[in-house]
Amino acid sequence: MAFLYTVPTYNNPTGASLAMDRRRQLAELASAERLVIIEDDAYRELSYDGSAPASLWSLAEPGAVIRLGSFAKSLAPGLRSGFITADVATIKRIRESGLLDSGGAISHFSSLVVAEFARTGEYSRNVEQLRAAYRQRRDALLAALSEHLKGLASWGRPAGGYFVWLTLLESQSLTGFPGAAEAEGTAFMPGTAFYPEASSGVDSLRLSFSRYPPEALAEGARRLGNALRRHQADVR
Repeated sequence: MAFLYTVPTYNNPTGASLAMDRRRQLAELASAERLVIIEDDAYRELSYDGSAPASLWSLAEPGAVIRLGSFAKSLAPGLRSGFITADVATIKRIRESGLLDSGGAISHFSSLVVAEFARTGEYSRNVEQLRAAYRQRRDALLAALSEHLKGLASWGRPAGGYFVWLTLLESQSLTGFPGAAEAEGTAFMPGTAFYPEASSGVDSLRLSFSRYPPEALAEGARRLGNALRRHQADVR
């Protein structure tokens, strides 16, 4: 079976979301070519500028998309619990595959925790708290990037999720830059980690704003700017 795996909403690593016209085109292509799309929708609940865009699953014909959801981002990372949204035939095939014969769930404990949060309404309240906290952290990081990396790199404004994707201006390479950043007391994920070819992503990097408070993110951006200026001066 041919399939396409994608993270179309608040993508990891870029933070971007697939435009609505591209979503419709992709859903139509899947149906026409009998291609199954695996839609990783783990970040959907973490939307900061209004509602998340429509899922590929909601736009496609039954059987064309298998949507994967997760409570690890919206409830607690340690739960590692999720769910699948798909057509009846696919769900039946999974249910009867033997995967659940050992007792009814991959993790009984995490499943019961999620069920209790949903039953009491705490799940929705938890999501709102996370949205407010992450929105504040995102905005703090973006403001600090504008202050300390203006003219050095470009980046987008993610409407949800965890990540900001930076691309150095003038297509400069990150070679040697991780060490310069660490010397300043900060770090990032190089863009090369997200490509199969070693030659791709050499001018890009991913920043995550989910873990640290706003003041730490602002300080990290300041240090990143200092490191980038020093790095660019060294390679010229």
